[in-house]
Amino acid sequence: MSPARPIPPAGSSATADWLVELLAEFTAFPGALLAAVCERHGHDVTKLDVTDVPALIHPIALQVALFNHVDAGFVVKRRLLLALSQR
Repeated sequence: MSPARPIPPAGSSATADWLVELLAEFTAFPGALLAAVCERHGHDVTKLDVTDVPALIHPIALQVALFNHVDAGFVVKRRLLLALSQR
């Protein structure tokens, strides 16, 4: 049986969906984590664009480190930076 697909926040953008997919490996509630980080930092998850991601990398990594493990936060940060450099 394959794992359940993570549920992104309602009405989220394609960029938000991509982030939720990435975060699903590190947290049980990737959509909620992303929505909370976006709200705290003044971003609308329904309008999130790839140009918004650099400002959110550090806050997302900190949340993953808080709820999972510090090492997981570093891995998330590394993967996000790598993915952005390839776009």
